[in-house]
Amino acid sequence: GAGAWRALGILLGDPPLADAAATALAAAVTKGPRPVLTEANRAAIAKAADVATDQALATRLRGLLEGGAGAGAGVNVALNADVFESGDHEGGNVPEFAVDGAKDDPGFGWWADGAASLTVNLGEEQRISRTVLYTYWVGNRYYQYTVEVSLDNRNWSQVVDRSTNTTPSTPAGDEVTFEPVDAQFVRLNMLHNSANPSMHVVEFEVYGGSGSGATGNLAEGKPVTGTPEQEGTNAPEGAVDGLVDNPGVGWHAHGTPATLTVDLGVPERIDTTQTFFFYGDGRHYAWRVEVSQDGNEWTI
Repeated sequence: GAGAWRALGILLGDPPLADAAATALAAAVTKGPRPVLTEANRAAIAKAADVATDQALATRLRGLLEGGAGAGAGVNVALNADVFESGDHEGGNVPEFAVDGAKDDPGFGWWADGAASLTVNLGEEQRISRTVLYTYWVGNRYYQYTVEVSLDNRNWSQVVDRSTNTTPSTPAGDEVTFEPVDAQFVRLNMLHNSANPSMHVVEFEVYGGSGSGATGNLAEGKPVTGTPEQEGTNAPEGAVDGLVDNPGVGWHAHGTPATLTVDLGVPERIDTTQTFFFYGDGRHYAWRVEVSQDGNEWTI
């Protein structure tokens, strides 16, 4: 738990990081099996990833930051996913290197001996709408490719067609956005390298199709209203301030039934809620959660 993260900070030679990282993890794990990362917690974890000298460790930390509540626009759902190649890779440049999160070194990735395909298994059905392909960018070369998606690994639909691309590769990668589509399998077909027959994929990213791109607790700090009237100074905003350690601080409604409505600002893809009530005297609460696209029509 927190002790492990404190040990990480010590190993990295950064005592302040030890405390920040321990605090971040403690706050995350006390909120349930699915961590809810506040901006402060994310900053601490990002710092740990930046100073880590172990690439695998840094990738793992960044993976935590890129995880969260569903596959929003900012979540790379291909990160560390299972991958399969259609042909032979060159030397030790295995397919897994194409989805390991490392994209700063053009000499490190999946190298294929000629035209080849890379299939990424997202593990479950995801709604996606964007890919970013990082290819070897030294020498003013360009690559041509297509991207296909499938729900069953048998029937495929093309979502990206860069088969006539002549724009040289850059460290920024080649980003393509398309209409959101549901898929579990994403296949990258590498067709042509303008410099030589080999294919060089530094990193292949696949992103979710809707929402703000935020992960973690999407309700934190958002506009909120409550009915009936609040008790004293316990306003509705206290229910979405990210503070869960004091059972006496939060939104207290004067009577039942009571309703709290949070405006996420934009449509978001969500899959988990966590509610923290007053605790300590054995009481229990009954409640339900509803969602709406327009604030008028609601679904439980």
